[in-house]
Amino acid sequence: MKTTATGSRVEPVLERAAHWLTHLARPTVVALSALMLIVVGGLDLAIVREVNLGAFYVLPVCMAAWALGIKAGLITAVAAAVARTISYAGDVGVATPGVLIFNAGSAIVPFSLVALLLGTVRGHFDDTREMASIDALTGTLNKRAFMEAADEALARLPRRGGGLMLAYLDLDGFKAVNDTAGHAAGDDVLRAFADAARQEVRADDLLGRVGGDEFVLLRGIDDLADAYATAAAIHTRLCTALDRLPHAVSCSMGAVIVRAGDVADQQRLLGMADALMYEVKRSGKNSLRLALASDDHGFMPPPVPADEATRQGAIDKLELARLARKPAFQKMVQQAADIIGTPMAAISIIDRDRQWFVAEKGVDADETPRAVSFCGHAINGDAPMVINDAALDSRFGGNPLVRGDPGVRFYAGAPLVTSEGQKLGALCVIDTRPRELTAEQAAALTALASRVAHELEAGGGED
Repeated sequence: MKTTATGSRVEPVLERAAHWLTHLARPTVVALSALMLIVVGGLDLAIVREVNLGAFYVLPVCMAAWALGIKAGLITAVAAAVARTISYAGDVGVATPGVLIFNAGSAIVPFSLVALLLGTVRGHFDDTREMASIDALTGTLNKRAFMEAADEALARLPRRGGGLMLAYLDLDGFKAVNDTAGHAAGDDVLRAFADAARQEVRADDLLGRVGGDEFVLLRGIDDLADAYATAAAIHTRLCTALDRLPHAVSCSMGAVIVRAGDVADQQRLLGMADALMYEVKRSGKNSLRLALASDDHGFMPPPVPADEATRQGAIDKLELARLARKPAFQKMVQQAADIIGTPMAAISIIDRDRQWFVAEKGVDADETPRAVSFCGHAINGDAPMVINDAALDSRFGGNPLVRGDPGVRFYAGAPLVTSEGQKLGALCVIDTRPRELTAEQAAALTALASRVAHELEAGGGED
């Protein structure tokens, strides 16, 4: 019993020491190994001959072999043997070259064996840790390994700058696959999804499986615009991958964006992302919901239309950027604002990853990320989309355009539909206070949107 208790106390110490050495920077290890050699060698020269410090030369060899590998360990072993031989020569005063060479060789052999042994053990240690940290079915990190790595990533965030996006992903319809097609088919779905998710992971990013059909992804981002676009693109590509499977499976995704100045507690962030994901499930599944770590209010980026490729092709073909700020469009924007009585109005084009304005009134921006756009939602319907109070709408309550500038509360947007049926964007009116849209106003906005779409196709009308 006593031996077991002692072992239980020693093992955590050794594990912490191994972890500390494993995560030391290479220059630090080199510097510490050299310093240890100098200190041990100096003490070996300074103190009396009866005190043997030979065993202490093994310490820098162990450090180098464990932290830097066998090659570095062998180099340190040679350096330790040379230092030990110099100390011996200093002690005896005079020694023949043959004796010095023999003593150096006698030291090199055991020191090198220690380096080889410890370097090999480190390799097996890494293999074992990797096997223990990998989910056997999907090849992603398991929950424990993801949590440990995520903690380290969050700790580095203040020094790294930029931000991180923590996404929680759940497969809709997965249980039905297991129930109807069997667990082997379910395993195939999990592996396919993990393969698709791995395509979204870069060298410094993390992907883990934390439950039966639940995955988490931690990805570095440059700024908020990058985060919004990245989250929407990842969700779209993962859903596309699932669409190729022979089963009706989709993906609900909640994502929290963490910036360098945010208080980043992993459990809180994971809880937020999980809650956002379940909000998606409650509101219909197969969608994405985002929130800032500094704000508990989430929002839903616009879904991608089914005809997105054709729609984007129409935008590219019309070369709409050349029409920006043409007087004809400025007049129609002013007319829309006058009809509804709002301080803001815009002709918005929903492009690949951005919303940009052909013309606007009262809007202090040329574009926004598509992921935060209201008009991106409007192009998914045929009738005008009306939001009486965005702060009370679960899709928009946490949207940066609602929580920050310009403080959107009321929104109405009529799709801009081409003669071939593609929706380029929307003619929208915006207010900073809640309000309602009458049937007459909605009809007038729709008619004006038809005129705008016609002029866009025609090349801009009169100047």
